[in-house]
Amino acid sequence: MILQAHDLSVTRAGALVLDDIAATLLPGQITAICGPNGAGKSSLILTLAGLLPAVAGGVSLDKRDIAALHPKDRAKAIGYLPQFAEIAWDVAVENIVALGRMPRGDGGSQRGEDAIERAIEALALGDLRRRPASKLSGGEQARVLLARVLAGEPQWILSDEPLAALDLAHQTALIGHFKGAAAAGKGVVLVVHDLAQAMNHAGRVLVLDQGRLVADGAPEDALTSETIAKSWGVQTKWIGEPGARALITA
Repeated sequence: MILQAHDLSVTRAGALVLDDIAATLLPGQITAICGPNGAGKSSLILTLAGLLPAVAGGVSLDKRDIAALHPKDRAKAIGYLPQFAEIAWDVAVENIVALGRMPRGDGGSQRGEDAIERAIEALALGDLRRRPASKLSGGEQARVLLARVLAGEPQWILSDEPLAALDLAHQTALIGHFKGAAAAGKGVVLVVHDLAQAMNHAGRVLVLDQGRLVADGAPEDALTSETIAKSWGVQTKWIGEPGARALITA
């Protein structure tokens, strides 16, 4: 499934937040969305997920207008995790993860149970599976909510800063899972605040600045020192080997 933004413009609270964005996103890789605060990153991923309407252009999934898809069909194809997700029900972790099967209606089947177990294992939630949500830390809740998305087995995984609330060990494990999902043919789109993570782990980077797409390509092409200086206003340089690069101020 190809996810495509067609000359996309979006407003929020009367202000233009995305201006003429065009991008064709392919499965089989991690695409990172980067940019300074207020650049439109969250608005873009919301619109790609079909949760924010466009005022011009649109989003298609395999050439089908995403806004015209039945919500159940869209939920099967796209799993979305917002930046500030909350757990509304004080129930056990495994029950929250199982909610990810709702669009497919097979939570009690063997396939559904297997998908739930894989998601729990992927996010290292086995020891927490019977713990009530109210007893979890913020980072643990973030892992549970992402496991709920993964349990639904969507073709596309869209997540807004999924690494922000996690410690280093769980960040590393989660990045590994995203890479595995991409290697299996799924599309993965992440809003990433840490440019080094985008450089080292993404196959493609979109850089937004003031609602416009200012760079799009392989990480080394999109996250040049020149682009960072223009969009973030900081003089930087990359050091280290490919896959283990660090960004330092020049």
